[in-house]
Amino acid sequence: MPDESNPVDNQKPAEFPKQEINLTNPTKGINKLFLALGVLVIVALLGAGGYLVLNKTSNKNPKTDTTKQASSSSKQTSKDKDAQSETITKVGFVDKNNIWVLDVVSKKKTQITKDGSNDLLYRNPTFLTQTTFVFVKEKGSGSELWQGVFKGNKFSLSQDKKFKKPIYLTDITKDYKKLLFNYFSDKVTVHLFDLTTDQDKVLYEKASVGRGASQDDAFSAKFSPDTNKVLIVDTFYSTDEKILVFDTNGAKVASIKGDVTLPVWVSNTSFVYKEISEGMHIYDLASKTDEKISSEKDWSSPSVSPDGKNLAHSKGYAVNESEASDSSVGLFNLNSKIDKSLGKHLATPAWVNDNILVTLKLRECNSGECVTDGSFTGEKTIVIINLSTGQKSEVSTLSAPSF
Repeated sequence: MPDESNPVDNQKPAEFPKQEINLTNPTKGINKLFLALGVLVIVALLGAGGYLVLNKTSNKNPKTDTTKQASSSSKQTSKDKDAQSETITKVGFVDKNNIWVLDVVSKKKTQITKDGSNDLLYRNPTFLTQTTFVFVKEKGSGSELWQGVFKGNKFSLSQDKKFKKPIYLTDITKDYKKLLFNYFSDKVTVHLFDLTTDQDKVLYEKASVGRGASQDDAFSAKFSPDTNKVLIVDTFYSTDEKILVFDTNGAKVASIKGDVTLPVWVSNTSFVYKEISEGMHIYDLASKTDEKISSEKDWSSPSVSPDGKNLAHSKGYAVNESEASDSSVGLFNLNSKIDKSLGKHLATPAWVNDNILVTLKLRECNSGECVTDGSFTGEKTIVIINLSTGQKSEVSTLSAPSF
């Protein structure tokens, strides 16, 4: 059951090794591909930058100046609300080590980078608004944070931050002020980094221990919708607390022990998670209550819609050594507790907005392609599911993409 705890001390950051995913050789690399995709859930983020309004000094009536400032503040608040309610229709993905963008309405693909290789890796493409996205470029022993901005059909790129070590970005606030990322070396650490001040706070640290993995294993960190809390899952290195919640000052708010995994925020005070031997649960931080919401034990890759109403998931997905099974994608309504299938031979759903999902398409391995006949691998296809119309569309890619 969840426990309350005390603040943790900051630790020095540790180095993180590369984790390459083989997307082209199912026999040798399928386990890494599906594990990474099962663990990560690429989520699209909404948001807008903050603006600072400066009033010039003058001899005008103070009441007039105050009124103008209030009016300006009101207009800015309106702009922020409009940006937050903006519907995003673009999603970023990695294909053959390069960043691409797909518009799920027009079905148009745009290649963002062209120099990706096994030695120069691009990761974590994330949309903050309909026109602004970020991604990580890993080159040599360091990483760079890049921002892209669309203006019509054209885009511009700018390097915003350099890191001396490779980072694995797990989340970013929609105002583009704070990051969550991991370092992996002899220790695994979760960092909260402030882009405005360059302050680096270590929220979590564990000794790195090599071990096997399954589709239920996960290591990640995500901001709550209001960005005031961080939800961490560690089934690889922790021997007791597997799910933890911290506030952004580093104080531990709650934790869950046992055979648990795959937590996802539903609201600012609640998250769903998987009890491996029981099914899906939802935990409320305010009331400190835990509720079982489904007895399904074969769900993986859970992803909650931006409005917090629906839980998308893979069903029946399993990994054994270098083998992967078939999977379908389901949609679970968190209010009615009703689950429905969205299609067979699909995996790792990711939300673009409240009404549109993208998923990977699976196919059965050809004879001799995989170690065991009947195994499945990723197709060179993105499937777009429109929940409003019920329509599915397919977009071809160069390799099995990752979101």
